[in-house]
Amino acid sequence: LILHYLAKPSAQTILDSIEPYIIIKDPVNRQDLIKIIEKKLNRTRKEGKLSGVMLTDLLTKEKIRFTNKELSWQEAIELAAQPLLDKHEIEERYIKAIIDKVEAFGPYIDLGLGIALPHARPEEGVKKLGMSFLRCEHPVKPMDDVKHEIKLFIVLAAIDNETHLRALSTLTKILSNKERLSQLLAATNAAEVEQILLEEEGEK
Repeated sequence: LILHYLAKPSAQTILDSIEPYIIIKDPVNRQDLIKIIEKKLNRTRKEGKLSGVMLTDLLTKEKIRFTNKELSWQEAIELAAQPLLDKHEIEERYIKAIIDKVEAFGPYIDLGLGIALPHARPEEGVKKLGMSFLRCEHPVKPMDDVKHEIKLFIVLAAIDNETHLRALSTLTKILSNKERLSQLLAATNAAEVEQILLEEEGEK
């Protein structure tokens, strides 16, 4: 179900997913935002391309990690985000903000099919646009909920509403493609992940 809407997201779906993390200011209201997003989606479909940073620019080898340890969901988020911390792309408080949000809102990071996209607001500790990847051998259960088993964490640190969209578009295509997704979940090293990302970008 989640993957289906990722393949063809509606303006309503996009706003529902980001609304907890934005402030809608007068005179703009919710319906105005839906119309704006819809126009953006239509324009993007016509143009066929998104500007911004490519996925392979963000998910570089040093940000792709694997673990065979049994982790709590908090530990998994911390480990997944560590490369961003090492590169000074986020502050420690960004990781805490993600964990706090999961505790407050539930496993909102779960995209389905064992994939999670941990993220928080830019002002909660993002210093530079970044993304990191963690593949867990043992499934992790956010909030200890067996309905939300995660094996792949992709942490997003966004600096604004647009710069990361090109990378996120490529990621969405991968997650919406059963063959690509299977390859990603079966990857055992950074080189394999990089190759999958390169192949997807090459098909655009």
